[in-house]
Amino acid sequence: MKKIIIFVVLAAIAGFGYDKYRSAQEERPGNATEEQATAITVQKISESRQTAFDLTLTGTVVTEGEARIVSEIQGTVTGIFFKLGDLIGARKLLLTIRDTASNNEAETVARLKVSSAEKSYRYAKLSDDRMKTQGSETAKLQAKNEYEIAKVSLQAILDKQAIRSPISGQVTAKNVSVGDSVSVGTPLATISNGKQLIRFFASEEEAALLPLGHKVAIISQGQSREQEGLLTQKGSTVDPASGKMLLEITPSSSLHDTPSGSVVDLRAPVTQQASGADSFFLPLSAISTTRAGHSVFILDQGRAKSVSVSIQRLVGEQAEVSADIPDTTLVIINNAKRVRDGSLVRVQ
Repeated sequence: MKKIIIFVVLAAIAGFGYDKYRSAQEERPGNATEEQATAITVQKISESRQTAFDLTLTGTVVTEGEARIVSEIQGTVTGIFFKLGDLIGARKLLLTIRDTASNNEAETVARLKVSSAEKSYRYAKLSDDRMKTQGSETAKLQAKNEYEIAKVSLQAILDKQAIRSPISGQVTAKNVSVGDSVSVGTPLATISNGKQLIRFFASEEEAALLPLGHKVAIISQGQSREQEGLLTQKGSTVDPASGKMLLEITPSSSLHDTPSGSVVDLRAPVTQQASGADSFFLPLSAISTTRAGHSVFILDQGRAKSVSVSIQRLVGEQAEVSADIPDTTLVIINNAKRVRDGSLVRVQ
């Protein structure tokens, strides 16, 4: 019995000694867990009163003074005598189409009428040369008129198969190839003899960011090369259906590889001012959202301090927020998701 009591007492003494040892170890300098500071980037509220970003839109290439040529018959393209970008004159033969709808029946009939009318005119002319009467002269004139009408009718049929350019200019669109089947109304080519423009629609708010003369980058879809253009026209009214305005850009140089009707991407660097005296812009990543609402972190004596804000609107990858914060306050704009209210932070 004495042995058991002695063992219990010794165990208690050993436990007490171990606790004292641990306490002494923990109280030694350098053994306490040090709080790690989170590296952050900050910006003054006064520097956040405006934001710069790229406004991205899409537009359509149009050309002033252009002729869009379409097929007037159903058939097959048998010949093309131009290339995209060619400079051509008026009445230039562009392509030929074989009529497959009527198997050239209309052309055959027209040629027979021309041949018959020509023979009738020759006979009437010979008769008038012999007889020299008023009746023979009248018959000659009538035969000549019928002959001219037959030739015009035949030429109209041939014109539908031999497509010519109605104006001089540059070929800005080539829509068919040899062997293609076409029907009435099929686009064949576009000839332009005016300047190229880009027209696009923008909301009233977007249009307000684009003053006349503003530089815009034009990127043809499928190409990496950019061309510069200037905003040269803004619509004065808003379309009630879409709520947008029509704007116009003039490219600084010709869009040779981008024919009329092509869709292009537009990029315009713009600057926007905050809408209110207590409003400022922040990246969306700098804003925390909880059930209680939205907040941001400001720098307060080396630590992050949460401040409630109200989101006014989204602008690209940023948000305009409002809060009663002095202009000299530093707001955390990077690594905000890694800090909490009261976290130790380090400005990098």
